[in-house]
Amino acid sequence: MYNTEFTGFKVYNYLRRSEREGSWKQERSIQDQEADNLSLAERLGLVVVETVIEKDSARTPNNRPKFNAILKELSYKNPDKRKADGILAWHPNRLSRNAQEAGLVVQ
Repeated sequence: MYNTEFTGFKVYNYLRRSEREGSWKQERSIQDQEADNLSLAERLGLVVVETVIEKDSARTPNNRPKFNAILKELSYKNPDKRKADGILAWHPNRLSRNAQEAGLVVQ
């Protein structure tokens, strides 16, 4: 049984292309990531407020405008200015592949 402390927690369902390191071969499709995320959200009682699909690479900083917009919104102290409380991703490397963005996610 999963912990229910996240029940009602609002999240963005964040999806982006997953390639194997050093290859153009896709490791996990957008559709597979989405299915896994939605299944986990259901088990944990998370509320997915929006699915965001990013097409751009995370290898270079500031290359993902949708992701940057989510981070900006989540940084607001006033919860009334936020649509969600967090980000749900298939793997942590969906959120960051460079040190600059990793710092922003942690912050």
